[in-house]
Amino acid sequence: MTIRKLFHYLFINYIRASKMVELYQPTYNPSQYRYLVKDLPKRNCEDRVSFIDKSLNFSKIDSILDIGSLFGYFIFRLAQTHKIFGQGIDLSSVYTAYSRAIADLNEIERVSFATMKLTADNVHSLPKYDLIIFLNVFHHIVHFDGFASADKIMKTLIKKCDYFVFETGQYTEPGQYWTDSLEFMGENPDKWIASYLTKLGFRITATKEFPTHLNKVMRTVYVCQKQ
Repeated sequence: MTIRKLFHYLFINYIRASKMVELYQPTYNPSQYRYLVKDLPKRNCEDRVSFIDKSLNFSKIDSILDIGSLFGYFIFRLAQTHKIFGQGIDLSSVYTAYSRAIADLNEIERVSFATMKLTADNVHSLPKYDLIIFLNVFHHIVHFDGFASADKIMKTLIKKCDYFVFETGQYTEPGQYWTDSLEFMGENPDKWIASYLTKLGFRITATKEFPTHLNKVMRTVYVCQKQ
């Protein structure tokens, strides 16, 4: 192992052992490195990745953006499988640094990661991607910045991609700090979300429900194409 790789390996272990961030996603590990802390992600990402992979024709996709990329698992899996460019952005600089360390340690090319808080003002600065993945971020933006800001972001994202994958927390998930902020969804969130995506200009081509670690409510992942 080179000194550079050793540095990245030690950095990853330090983040895992120090509990600076939640080990929310599995760590992409094609080289089968052994880490000091066992990988116990709270959400199984592979089921969602498999669904996305099977629901899209990646021969038409050359670039992916994952908003709220965390450890970059979706970017690594899809970019490596299909030999395309992947970009991840996340609010946390720790997640970003961790993702970059994974890429360098495993000598993974065609991926990059940046620290960025997505807002209604800076979303316009994003370049165009063939596919944008926007999983479980929308409800946080609604809570902290309001629906109007989240709506502006969504209306801009449709201009930035041809394909879009969406998932969000729902009003029917009780006891979460953001639950009351989603009252506009009503008692049938799936109906509201499907209608909202369609009004934005997306055509929903595939859906599937997945569990979360928060409660027993299933969330729907929507695979969409711009109309």
